[in-house]
Amino acid sequence: MTQDKRPLSSSSSSQTLPPEISHLAQTSSLGKMLTDYTLAPRKVTLRRVAGLILTFCLIIVGLMLLFLTTHDDLSFGDHLISSTILALLLCAAWIVILVREAWHGIYLLHVYICDHGFIYAQKHRSPKPFHWEKIQVWRSVTRYYRYKVYSGTSYAYTIRSQDGHQVKLANPLDVQRVGEIICNEVTKRLFPQAIQSYHAGQTLRFGPLSLSQQGIVHGFFTLAWTDVASITVQNGFIVIMSRQSRRFTWAKVAFSKIPNGFIFLALVDSLLKSDGKC
Repeated sequence: MTQDKRPLSSSSSSQTLPPEISHLAQTSSLGKMLTDYTLAPRKVTLRRVAGLILTFCLIIVGLMLLFLTTHDDLSFGDHLISSTILALLLCAAWIVILVREAWHGIYLLHVYICDHGFIYAQKHRSPKPFHWEKIQVWRSVTRYYRYKVYSGTSYAYTIRSQDGHQVKLANPLDVQRVGEIICNEVTKRLFPQAIQSYHAGQTLRFGPLSLSQQGIVHGFFTLAWTDVASITVQNGFIVIMSRQSRRFTWAKVAFSKIPNGFIFLALVDSLLKSDGKC
């Protein structure tokens, strides 16, 4: 993956940033511009090239077998030519998709990090401001294995503001670094508010899960804090175990379904440790 990170000082930001972005940062009260991230697609590796060649060969063999079984009147040369043409068309379509994604990543997408939020800028579209205190983030992490051997990890971040604007940072863009910055900044602002709301007796909702002074709520069921055995993240799922039935999972929810799931985990960790409930 490639990612261009250009720190902007207060003296040079006005010269480096597009006027539209500078104006939007000021009118949206986002504060000083800190960093401009240009998101780029993954680099073309030898493994990906080899995979493309292997796929091309397999397509030719498969199409030849198909033609041999369905067109007995054609010669071997005709089969080879027809199969090669079809394989080239399929590979050309694949290349068009890759080039389109690369163009999107290199030339169209910027994320400008500010003191109080960020600006999502995409070419030919109006840039959108997002404030740290007014957004929810859904984070998804997928690990890939080939023949039980780890081969890579992909990240996706869906960000939604209170006014309904939503953007998604995902592959083929290199989004992990900027995505984690967004998650950390949101946590710094919203975690103290969440703690105060909890101690004030309010119920905190995180999608299918809720937290209150009575315990954790999932659907129609509530697990009292004194009955919580553990809360962990396993293979992309939040797993909640009960003291009363340690052999069975009380609740299992995909982490990608939890808005601001990182705040949820920080909250339960803080509450369980401070009260000695777990």
